[in-house]
Amino acid sequence: MDSREDMLDALEAVILDTHDLDVTDRCYAKAVLRWIERNTPAIKPLVWDDFDGRGAKAKVFYDASYLITKWSTGKFELAVSYPGHQAIFAGPQFYDTLDAAKAAAQADYEARIRSALTTEGEG
Repeated sequence: MDSREDMLDALEAVILDTHDLDVTDRCYAKAVLRWIERNTPAIKPLVWDDFDGRGAKAKVFYDASYLITKWSTGKFELAVSYPGHQAIFAGPQFYDTLDAAKAAAQADYEARIRSALTTEGEG
């Protein structure tokens, strides 16, 4: 949506379309929620370069990456990597599967982005 007025017009149309039906307040709420979900920007999934089951790397921004390394124990370590540095991941460090480590990285990535967003009226 380009402006607040465009958003209000679109929401009004959803409500008017729903109002023409024999519906309850919950139906209105569901219609508005569906509209919000369709019109809220989603965070793109990380794009992984897999290392033949031994780990993976997903570039995030600039030269920072999530780096997953398989250890001889069979566990997968998740870290945040910057050129010349490797920082321990803020959550659990080791995972049983590569997919579990990727899911943890994705959740961390999304949480970091959402923490920088605000709604109108917030500081």
